[in-house]
Amino acid sequence: MNKVAIAAMTALAIVAAGTQTAAAKADGMEPAQGATRDSRQTGAPDGGSGMKARKMSEEQREAMLLRTGGMIETPESGPWIAAVLEKGAVPDEMAEAEIAYLRKTVKVPVRVIEAEEGAAADAAKAELASGAAIALSVVSAPGEPSLSIYPSEQRGTLNFAALATDDASLLAERFHKEFLRCVAYTLGAGNSAGRCLLKPIRDMAGLDSIDMKGLGPEGLMAVMSATRERGMKMMRKVPYRRAVEEGWAPPPTNDLQRAVWDDERKRMAERAKAAE
Repeated sequence: MNKVAIAAMTALAIVAAGTQTAAAKADGMEPAQGATRDSRQTGAPDGGSGMKARKMSEEQREAMLLRTGGMIETPESGPWIAAVLEKGAVPDEMAEAEIAYLRKTVKVPVRVIEAEEGAAADAAKAELASGAAIALSVVSAPGEPSLSIYPSEQRGTLNFAALATDDASLLAERFHKEFLRCVAYTLGAGNSAGRCLLKPIRDMAGLDSIDMKGLGPEGLMAVMSATRERGMKMMRKVPYRRAVEEGWAPPPTNDLQRAVWDDERKRMAERAKAAE
């Protein structure tokens, strides 16, 4: 199995955990203590896998941190997804939750741009001209559709006003669903035959009737394939020690990283001396 397939399957496992979505958090639902990622969806003690989750002891965790310096994310590189937010269109905390979810799920660079009212489309086009792979605009336009996708321009627009409801948790869920649908459709994914958010809808009742909180296998694979085709590079988490070894680690920010930083620099000096 190649690295791309493994990465896609890993992302799929994250998406399948529906209760970990931003919308679920808005509902006040949190996974039970000790639940595995799969069990949050299936309700089975071990997610139906027949395997018990391994728990790292405090001693093992401390030893791992001392050895690695903890985990850090690789720096962003290559094309990105531009998320253009029209001022006042969507609550900040709701937008931040979805951006974080998108970064965690798709694992590609996402840049957030704030635009003045009525200027989101121009800001999105400017991002595309600067190298963004796709651009998503979140606006408030009463009377307009909830989603407008422009395939030939590599951009899509989510109209927050079309999601209106007095139920705060339902509003968060609608935004979560439409945000993911906007990303997928703008990247070129089509409607899915299986259980997935990518279904044709006629109104908000149709959106509410979709019981999935994330993309299904078909939709996610289409998204992952589209990001690769557009040259987007998946970010990954690696041990701080490896980052130091590879030469791109940022300066240490805590005692664990400082110990690794000093140790690796000492080793480099010893290797350089031995090579003389």
